[in-house]
Amino acid sequence: MKHVFIINSHTTFLTALGTVKYLKLKNEDVILVYTRNYRNEVTLVPFKTVEGTEITDACKTIGEDYEGYIRKVDDFIDQNIEGKYDLYVPHFQHYCFQIFYTHKRCRRASYIQEGGPAVNKMFENDVPLIERIKSFIRHAILGRRTFECLWYKRGTLYKQRFINSYAINNVYFHCLPSRNHIVQWPKQKLDIKLNAGYPIFIFDGHVSNGFVEPNIYMKLCKEIISLYAAGKNYVKFHPAQSQKERESITELFSEKGCSTEIMSDDIPVEYIIIQFKNLTFVGFTSSLLYYAHDFGHKVFCCEKLLIESSGAYRKRIEESGIQLYTDMYIE
Repeated sequence: MKHVFIINSHTTFLTALGTVKYLKLKNEDVILVYTRNYRNEVTLVPFKTVEGTEITDACKTIGEDYEGYIRKVDDFIDQNIEGKYDLYVPHFQHYCFQIFYTHKRCRRASYIQEGGPAVNKMFENDVPLIERIKSFIRHAILGRRTFECLWYKRGTLYKQRFINSYAINNVYFHCLPSRNHIVQWPKQKLDIKLNAGYPIFIFDGHVSNGFVEPNIYMKLCKEIISLYAAGKNYVKFHPAQSQKERESITELFSEKGCSTEIMSDDIPVEYIIIQFKNLTFVGFTSSLLYYAHDFGHKVFCCEKLLIESSGAYRKRIEESGIQLYTDMYIE
């Protein structure tokens, strides 16, 4: 039997590797499905990997051709996964993940951590019994392949009596009614040198994801650069940030008379956080700030500026219930 992990970030990648070790799975039984153009050129992976960005992104067309998209996903599964499989996903808000689960050869699903802060309002636990019964009939009996939910909705995971989740702490999935298992991220020695005197600026993909107004985000980037930039600075951009946005932010450092060294998208900052000591991190809401705090680094989290300035981001917090940095770590 296979164990299929949906990988959409460095965090899910590391959590997946920790889960494989925790469960003592055989290498030949593990399949990693890379989405969102994920790549990792640092870690040697002894498992089968499959590029799944195209099929997951194609879910945007499901409203135009529902049955056609399901056939595409089923064909992808049949071509890349042999026999029955267990599925490991960060959430079930994505139609493609749902189709992976409702495929006839999938036995059950588990959750794996994909970020730092918990999202308390993404789990729908208080679902009336009659609605759960109807959901079971729709999917288990009538064979409906997709369902409407946030990250989890009670009654939709009809193939199992309980849920397992895998994370590096007990906070991330505390709102999910699961049996949570603590896993360890693998350590990877990086052949790089860092000067602990230079701050590491972590920027987000909030603009491209529609979470923050572009002009407000750039204004706040300028503000935190003014507050925390040193003569030289390391800069880590989010993969979702456009080249134009990256250049604009880099120019803000130059305007202040500061130099920058751009950190490669291919190197997981999580490895840097684990390997090095006494670094300084600056940013708004990135999960990396949470990890940096957990591993004892100095962190300047400027989420308050973002919340006070951006109506769009305040709406995102209200809708998702993101656990703020200041709520998790009372300084």
